Amino acid sequence: MPFEKEINFKYLLISLLITILIIIIVLFPLLNIIKTNNKVENKTLKEKKIIKNKKNIKQIIKKEKTTFLLKIETIPKTAKIKILNIKPKFHQNIRLKKGKYKIEVSEKRYKTIITWIEIKNKNLKVKIKLKKQKVETNVSKLFKEI
Repeated sequence: MPFEKEINFKYLLISLLITILIIIIVLFPLLNIIKTNNKVENKTLKEKKIIKNKKNIKQIIKKEKTTFLLKIETIPKTAKIKILNIKPKFHQNIRLKKGKYKIEVSEKRYKTIITWIEIKNKNLKVKIKLKKQKVETNVSKLFKEI
């Protein structure tokens, strides 16, 4: 009997080792396939991001070709500038499509100027000088009346 137990144990051990070997032989290549698939998926995600970035760059370049910078210098420098016929608020070097724009330049104690400018196929720099507004005081009115 002890001899049979020893043989059974050997068979059990051998069968266990064979099973482990089969699992290693079968599963190891499968694990590699899974890893390579993940690498392919990651690579395609990176490629998609690169393609998306290229599209964004192309859109920016296209926008730069079809829009132009507008810069308005004013005297006094504190004057407020508005573009009256579009929604976006004015800021220096605003990008605008070619066309005509109605500009308002104003400041306290100066005469407001409303004028049209036209952006053609290039950036535009405009200088606008406001004239001081004559302020009549009550004293000057009195002298006129006398």
